Amino acid sequence: METPAGNQMIALLSIKPGYSDLRLTSELQTRNMEESLRRLGQLQPVIVHPSAEGEYNVIDGIKRYYAAHLLGWDSIDCRVLSVEASMAKVMIWHYNKKNNSLSVYEEGLIVHRIKTDHGLEQKQIAKLMGQSASWVCRRLSLIEKLESSVQDELKMGAISASHVREIVKLPRGNQDQFIRTIISEGLTSRQSKELADKFIGAKNKQESKYILEHAREVLESSNKGEMVNDNRLSVNGNRILKATELLILQQHILTGCLTNHQITKIEERELLILNPGLRKIIVQADNIRMIINKINDERRAI
Repeated sequence: METPAGNQMIALLSIKPGYSDLRLTSELQTRNMEESLRRLGQLQPVIVHPSAEGEYNVIDGIKRYYAAHLLGWDSIDCRVLSVEASMAKVMIWHYNKKNNSLSVYEEGLIVHRIKTDHGLEQKQIAKLMGQSASWVCRRLSLIEKLESSVQDELKMGAISASHVREIVKLPRGNQDQFIRTIISEGLTSRQSKELADKFIGAKNKQESKYILEHAREVLESSNKGEMVNDNRLSVNGNRILKATELLILQQHILTGCLTNHQITKIEERELLILNPGLRKIIVQADNIRMIINKINDERRAI
């Protein structure tokens, strides 16, 4: 492999994913990167900095690093930056904020680690990162307000960073039970927001308990109560609008169930039962697509 000027090939065994706990990297993302490296080769260097132990820590390119291991590479093209550990953490944020690949939670992890590892105050961190003190405060608050069980589920991929934005609204002590409901029911972030709002607005503990134990019923009852109507449309137009809204809602529910990490626990015998219905959805989706396209084509022809 040809190495650009200023870069160097470094043995993978000499590189450590020392800051990998600051990133939310899924197995699917790593597999996609593996496929990209296999087809196209390494297009961008891995950014590393020397550690005190004489090895290297990854600043940027953690997926490339993991994918290279999967491919059995002995070494990888790197750009070495001689920076202190505190600045290395800032650079993780800097490299990834360009393409908005960091969630607010990941930003919070970085800020929190800079504070705890290096004993810096919020104003010092703000100056180091070129952000306001309130920006730093919000991200620290996000990490410090979340129960450890929530953070563990997020890191394992059971929930998304979008779910976390809703969970953090709840007081510590309620978050674990709430997250169990999200996971068991396969709720989307949108549904989680609605449920969190209802939970926060509950009048007493009995109502709060009911909301979590009957989450689907609560959400469906809420949506049934919403009258879908647009005065610009005819009666038939509003029927189509309502049917569309209901279909989108059910699509969100099904997508949540199918992408929830619990889907991996579905047994083969269950798939045999479920597959006919799932295949009907594919057929019906194609039918709806063809009907919509036909309507639009006919209107354009007029």
